[in-house]
Amino acid sequence: YPLTWLGDELQSSIYDELDFCKEAQNAINTAEYFKKFKKLTALRIPNVIKADKRILIMEYLEGSRLDDLKYIDQHHISRSEISSCLSHIFNNMIFTPNIGLHCDPHGGNLAIKALPRKSDTGHNFEIILFDHGLYRYPDTTIRRNYAKFWLALLDKDKEGMQKYAKRFANISDREFPLFAAALTGRSIDFVMNYDISKRRSNEEISEMTSGLLEGTFLADIMGILSRIPRIVILILKTNDLTRYLDECLQNPLGPERTFLIMSQYCAKTVFDEEIEELDEEFVNNKKSRWSISWAWKYFKHWISYEKRIKQLVLYDTVIWYKNHVNGLLQLLTI
Repeated sequence: YPLTWLGDELQSSIYDELDFCKEAQNAINTAEYFKKFKKLTALRIPNVIKADKRILIMEYLEGSRLDDLKYIDQHHISRSEISSCLSHIFNNMIFTPNIGLHCDPHGGNLAIKALPRKSDTGHNFEIILFDHGLYRYPDTTIRRNYAKFWLALLDKDKEGMQKYAKRFANISDREFPLFAAALTGRSIDFVMNYDISKRRSNEEISEMTSGLLEGTFLADIMGILSRIPRIVILILKTNDLTRYLDECLQNPLGPERTFLIMSQYCAKTVFDEEIEELDEEFVNNKKSRWSISWAWKYFKHWISYEKRIKQLVLYDTVIWYKNHVNGLLQLLTI
């Protein structure tokens, strides 16, 4: 397999990771930024006590692994809430301009800590994020094309999927089916023809495993990874983690809500680009930004954006209704 790209990435990141002053600043910046998202994320980052280039002293926090279902259930923590929080944390990092992306989010760098009672954020747990040594800042073009790729994927728009995979990851049309399967963790047939927000079946998992063992899929994937931009690899790594944890949590709502949360961040990214281009168009043509023409075009973009946002609201409303109706039916049968 072509692995020189991995050495190049290590060469560019190892010195950043070994400078604990940089790690401390990353942790401080991220903690400060996420203060206003406590209700969505339940995120906790250890406080920095002292930082030198070779010594970092931080607040001691402990918890259990995020895939420790026994711990989660013993403390009456909602698995679906954990899944939603993870989705908000990492999609916020990926799609928000000028916010650093934590690029080493493996299982050992995340923990869940049960709280004795619900906090003022509405959660009875905290998600602890450790090890802030490796951060990257995806540029605007990559973020926007990545967002458009996911929206096309969720809409089953194959032409759009190919177009934006080529733009953000340099993927050719021939490589695209395998790349889309690797990105989503689904079989090629499923990702190209079905709804990826549905839970994976045992048959699909078996099909994927057989393909990896018997075919040339792994060699092809490694070839693709050797050519795509390094920042994209780190984004895909983050995407893999959240998908893996969502599956390990056996989220009772399935992966659908996780995808709906991500689609909101994607939609906001695309909407911001559309409004930016709309403003530039009117400035370049020396037209008033507040004209009827500008307002009409803005309204059309806003309606498209709101349709995406309301999908999550509608989904949550349906779930709430089902839960309350089921609860009422159980009471009536007692």
